[in-house]
Order: sequence, then C-alpha cells, then structure tokens
Amino acid sequence: MNPTNARRPHWLLAIYPVLMLAIVAGMATAQDGGSDGGSEGVKSDSEGLALFFIGRRNSEMEPCGCVKNQLGGVQYEATLYSREPAESSIRVDAGNWSLYPPMPDVSMRARYVLKAMGGLLALDAVNVGEPDLANGLVFFDSLREAHPEAVRPLVSANVYLQADSGKRAFKAYHVVEKAQAGGESTSVAITGVASDSTFRTSPLVGAADYFKQDFLVKNPAIELELLVAEMKEKADLAVVLATGTWADAVGIAEAVPAIDVLVSTSQPNDRSKLSVEVGGVKIVSVHNAKGKELGKVRLAEADAGGWILASEPTWLPVSPKQLDAVPALVELIGEYKKNTEELEVEMPRGAERKFAGARYCASCHRPQYEDWITTRHADALQTLVDKGSQFDPACLKCHVVGFREANGFYNVRQGRSVANVQCESCHGAAYEHAQKQNLIRNNSVMRFDDDERDRFLAEAEALIPPSQVLEQTCVQCHQGDNDPNFDYEAKIHHVDHSAPADSVAGGR
Repeated sequence: MNPTNARRPHWLLAIYPVLMLAIVAGMATAQDGGSDGGSEGVKSDSEGLALFFIGRRNSEMEPCGCVKNQLGGVQYEATLYSREPAESSIRVDAGNWSLYPPMPDVSMRARYVLKAMGGLLALDAVNVGEPDLANGLVFFDSLREAHPEAVRPLVSANVYLQADSGKRAFKAYHVVEKAQAGGESTSVAITGVASDSTFRTSPLVGAADYFKQDFLVKNPAIELELLVAEMKEKADLAVVLATGTWADAVGIAEAVPAIDVLVSTSQPNDRSKLSVEVGGVKIVSVHNAKGKELGKVRLAEADAGGWILASEPTWLPVSPKQLDAVPALVELIGEYKKNTEELEVEMPRGAERKFAGARYCASCHRPQYEDWITTRHADALQTLVDKGSQFDPACLKCHVVGFREANGFYNVRQGRSVANVQCESCHGAAYEHAQKQNLIRNNSVMRFDDDERDRFLAEAEALIPPSQVLEQTCVQCHQGDNDPNFDYEAKIHHVDHSAPADSVAGGR
C-alpha cells in the first residue's frame, strides 16, 4: 500500500469526487463567461430555433457520380431538413447557387436549383450572389413568369436595376414567423447582399460584364445600415446572408452591429473562424461547396436580451449513402436530365477536320487499339447514358473527344466516331498526322521529287503525337470532385498502351 494513501483520512476520500466535480463545473462556468457567445443565459438547451444554412451550390443538383460515395444532392438535403420541424427552423441559402460564366447548361441547372430551393426544399430565403446575377435579368424575369415559386425566396438589399438605380431588383427582405422549440412565437427578418468587391479578384474578374447592363451592385454596408434597422422594427431576429470574402463579412459586421446573425459564403482557411462573434454579430460560414454539407446551428434568446448561438455549428454531410432520397426531388432531377437534350447543338457545316477517331488510328496502331477497347475509357459515354446524363455538357466534355471543337463530338447522333475517351483525348488531335502517315504507308510519296518528299516527311515527323501522356493532361478531368484521390503514378498503367510499341507503324 502507498504510505501516503494510508495516512489520508477516510472522510477526505469520500468527498474527493464531489470536490473534483465542483472544480470542473467552476471551470466550465468561467469559460462560458467569455466573449465567444457561449450558452450563458440561455433559457433551455431545448429552446430556440434551428438555423440551417448552405451556399456556393455552383449550379449543382446532385454529385456527378464519377467516383463512389460523393456528397451532395438536393434529394438528400431535403431529408436533413425533415429532421427538424419547419415551423421551428430557418432554412437559408447564402448565395452563389449558380456558376460563372453563365453558359446555357449552367443557366439550365441554376433554373432547376432555384425550383428545388423555392419549392420542395421550402427555403425561407435565398441570397443572390455575383455569379447568380450573371445569368441576366431575362433569366429571372422568365423564371418569375413560368415558375414563381422558384423566385419566391430571393432577397437582396444591395442589388438594384441598372435601368432604375433607385429600384431593387429583388425583394429587400422576407419576414417569416417561427415557433421556438419552447412554443414562443418569433418573427425572423432575412435579407442578403452581394459583394461589391469580388469582381476585382479572380476567378470572377469580368463577371460584372455579364450583368452590368441589367444590375447595379451597391455598397453592402451602406444599404444594410438603414434596412436592418427597418427589419428589427418588424421582427425579433435579423439575419443577413452575404457572399464575398471573409474580410467582406467582418467588414459588414463591424459596420452594422445591429445584425443578429450573418451567414457568409466565405470559407476561411482557419477553421476556428467558421463561427465567430464580431461586435455582437454572430458570423457562421458555409464550410463546403456544391451542396455537400448543410450547416446547422441553434439560436436562442438570452435572459439578458438579444440572440446567441446556443450550440456550436455543425456541418451535416449530405450523404446519399446515409440518407433517403425524397422522390419528388428525384423526379425534378430526372426532368432536368431529360431537358438537357435541348442543349444539343449541331456540328457546323464545313467544320475543320481535326480529329481522326480511334478506328482511323487503328489502321496503324492496331495493338494499342485492341488494348484501349478493354479499358474503361472505351465505355466512357455509356456511363453517362446509364444515368441519363448523355446530353449534359458539364459531363460530356470528359467523356468524348473534342467536345464542340471542329469535327469533334457535338451530339450523340453525329458523334459516334468520336464518342468515349479515345486516343486523341490523351495524345492530341491527329487527323492531319493520320492522313500523312497513310500516304507514307501506301508509298504515295514516291511520286514526289526529292525536295517535296523530304519536306513532306519532315512535316509528317513533326505531326506525330507524343506517345507519353503527361499528368497535366490527365488532371484536366481526373481532378476535384471528379476524382479527388487521383494518383497519376498509380493509375497511368491502367491506360498505358505502349507495351506493343515495336509493332506500331510510324509511332514515336
């Protein structure tokens, strides 16, 4: 026996656990009394409102499906909302739900994203960010006429019409009535702002050129100062949704301290800044893009007045593996995929012949061709057909040869010879090379005089595509969400057709 313990009084041993619990409780109270907006003064952990927040969807309705276990999908996001009663939760999108530049397929996806948010997801408010505005006034007007529910949640404090600089382009704010978990009725006013500084930084430099004829973005802080005061006269809680940088969010909080909660689309490098308090304003940031995660935090009234974060924000994974899909949203995505057929374009008449196609390559490179047809590249287009995405330009560019280039792939009907990921997807366009090599193989150059023949052979030599495929070629498609764990050194052997090189006619 330890002699020290032997001399310790029995009564001290009896109260020792109680003393330790008291010390730990005292430390917790001291920490809660700090300036981090903890739970001091909250009436009850079960009271208050749940705030769901998301942003930077980038026109994504569901993950591309290129690899397994991708996160995202509005049909699964809806299931997360259903876990909290709609009457006691606030659902918002902080903006940048579209993508820049606004190509036809981007705008079509954005239209369906809005239909989901304003309809079946039943969001209370959706901010309009810079890339969203790039779709143009006609986009919003046509949607407002055809699908008014899609534009219902849109709000903006600082986006005005260029034709009438005194008129806001969208509703200034929404006021929604919610019932706290404890039963108390609470009115919530929600507005949004687009950054007026983002256009001076990459990658949105020049984005203003797309919509400056339609919209005018005014200084967010100046517009919010008076508007938030008006909102607080009509509601118990004022929420602002903001696009832009972390510095933009902090600047707004410092300039307009009357804001209760600010939801920012910025993603600070320091994770501790995902939830902070600046001058009394609680700032929470969107953690991930493309609808992969749904932020959630509980707001509660403090006994001393005002609102605090009654819980640390959590970011719930929108996981198809763990969540059930809402059938109505699955149908909406199916409708979008069906309508992408409208995005097909015809190959221009007299298009330059740039691509030869794998069958033409096979006339000289038969062993490589036979090896290629055993790889997944040879069935790349079929993977899109299987999930109904064979008309979607966002997917097609990485599943065919020369998408919408010269005589490359334009549509399923015209593009059979350049469908799938073929030789020229990796080694480069080779029509001219194939033509010259065909003449050499058939001894057609023998009719040239010596100078012409030498010049022709030199040109043919220069046109031979490199046999080695570099990593920068692969990562044009095998990167980001498409293939987040791509390892060039580990994967290249799966498509390396160089083994039979000694049997290649004219190869290098």
